[in-house]
Amino acid sequence: MRKYLCVMVIAVFCISMYSTACAPVLIGAIAYKSSKNKKARQDFTKSFNANNTDREAKDLEPLDWCVEASRFDRQWALKDKDCRKQLGVKPSTKRRK
Repeated sequence: MRKYLCVMVIAVFCISMYSTACAPVLIGAIAYKSSKNKKARQDFTKSFNANNTDREAKDLEPLDWCVEASRFDRQWALKDKDCRKQLGVKPSTKRRK
């Protein structure tokens, strides 16, 4: 009985430490990653626009947004329905739970 009680106390302690210490760290890491991705996407967009402006000044064809965005971050590019169509990706018919 004493052994069972000791195991339960240790389990409760570990669970309480996990929920109070790790959860905020995980949430902070997710928020940091999200803001990092947003900044990277903004930088990509600025660079893409500057590059296309430069190409047009040199009488070159502009780069395609969907192709270049897909090379940068495919999941981000596929959020745009026009890019999905252009890249030949059909929308999923499966429902997510």
